Formats: sequence, C-alpha cells, structure tokens
Amino acid sequence: MKVLKILLKYVAFFILFLIIAIIITSVSYYQVSKRKFIRLLNEYQAYEQTDNNSLPDFKYASSDHKLLDSLRIKYDLDSVAEKGSEINQIINVMRWAHYKVPHSTFDAINPGKRNALNIIDVTSRENKGVNCRMVATVLNEAYLSLGFKSRMITCTPYADDYKENHSLVMVFSDSLQKWLYMDPTWEAYFMDVDSTILSPNEIRKKLGKKEPILVSDNINYNGKKQMTKSMYKMYMSKNMFRFYCSESSEPGYETKEGIKTFIHLYPKNYHPEKLSMTDTRYKVYIDKYTSNDQYFWNKP
Repeated sequence: MKVLKILLKYVAFFILFLIIAIIITSVSYYQVSKRKFIRLLNEYQAYEQTDNNSLPDFKYASSDHKLLDSLRIKYDLDSVAEKGSEINQIINVMRWAHYKVPHSTFDAINPGKRNALNIIDVTSRENKGVNCRMVATVLNEAYLSLGFKSRMITCTPYADDYKENHSLVMVFSDSLQKWLYMDPTWEAYFMDVDSTILSPNEIRKKLGKKEPILVSDNINYNGKKQMTKSMYKMYMSKNMFRFYCSESSEPGYETKEGIKTFIHLYPKNYHPEKLSMTDTRYKVYIDKYTSNDQYFWNKP
C-alpha cells in the first residue's frame, strides 16, 4: 500500500509537470506566432500604384436582382436591419447571417449552388454547417439585397502552402465613406480607440504597426465563446497578409456558368513575378494579380 501511494504521488507530479509544460509551450508558441505575423505585416506595408488599365471595374448587383429580391422578402431583411443609423443596420444584418447559417470547421457541407437562398435552405434541411466562405456569401447577398455595396473578400496568410484562410465581407458605409470589415462567422469586427469600425486595409496597417485596435464584444462561434479577443486578433494577423475577391459581387457568382474572374491584392515585393499577371490555368477561373491597393479598396 505504501509503495502504491508513492507511485500515485509520482504519477500526480508527472501529470502536473506535463500540464505546466503544455501551458508554457502553448503560450510560447502563441507569442512566437503572433510576433511572426505582425512582423510580416510590418515588413510588407507598401503597395505600388501601378497602371490598372488591364484590371476590370468591380461590379455590384442591384437590389432588384431576382435572387436578391427573393432573399430580402423571404427573410424580411428590412425588419432585420431595422430603422436607425446606417452602422447599426450593417451590424444587425451581420448578426442575422451569423445566427442564420451555422459554421462548421471539419465537416462542412457543400451546398451546391452558392447563393444565399440555397445555402440557408441546405443548412436548415441538413442541420449542418458550412465553411466561412458560404457564411460570408449569405451576408454579402443580404447586404446587396438591401442596397448596400459589398464584397466577399478572402483573407490569406503569407505562406504559399497555407493550410487555412478566412472569408468575410466588406460593406461600404456612406456615412463613414469607407469599407467596413464584417465577419459573420465570428460575429466580429474591429474598431479604433474611438470605437469607430475599421476597414480591412486600416486593420492591416494597424496590426502591422502595433497600433491599438479593439475587437467587438460579442465575438463567438455558433453562439459559444471559443475564442478570446486576443486570440481572434492573432488569428486575423495571420490572415490579413493578402486578399482576393471576385470582380462581380452578385448572387451565386462562384457557381454560375462561364468564366469567373478573381482579383488578388499582393503587397509590394511579395511574388512580384505575379503582379500584372493573368492566370488562366483553371480554364473557368481567371486570376488577376495587382499591388495597387487604391484600386482594390476603391469606393463603389
């Protein structure tokens, strides 16, 4: 019995040591990763206002588009937005999309046609979630149906062999005269110290320069608090290195027939061989690359 007690004591000490080691390793990895992501954003702050004559103008579907009109009426999105300030309406619609369409990390279903009506219908019928791209698609089309100009953008890390990126929506605010970052997967957005919501390009600059930046209070994953504000900030520090979006913001763009064009924004000196290049390897997709941030973030 005495030997057993001694053995149990050593086992308990070992487990405690293991837990402490895991915590220290995790904190160390978190801090190292955070510094790496911030360093990359800081090193690649510059863009180049090159000639963009070969780049298409961004297009936005009108709210009277058949699919958008049906979406707005079916889900009474005018009531979802409610009367009030433009900013409150934008946040209300983002929250509606967040709770309307669940996100799934590991077993996301493929909805087939990538338009908001179909995505909502499939997730409801299957009682399963979709990836962040589909959640953002729903929010983007909800904004368009209400007359907002918006684009789904995909935020991607520095690494070529990245394992994960993140899609969200930028919506143009007439009152602030800039794009606003809205993440329906996490019910999240960023603000400056005066609580003014930031645009994706403002967020990228502030993260790189280590300027103060705030995360919205209600950040959650499918209604559960699975990520702290600090963790979310680090997660997006990883993903805010480069961006891409479709040339046309319209319902079901990614699964419509014909060729689809995507515009990629790279910082200066990141894969300069791709800049001003048009990639047609995938036949139904055309990828265009630019370092002209003024073009990419241009007002609608």
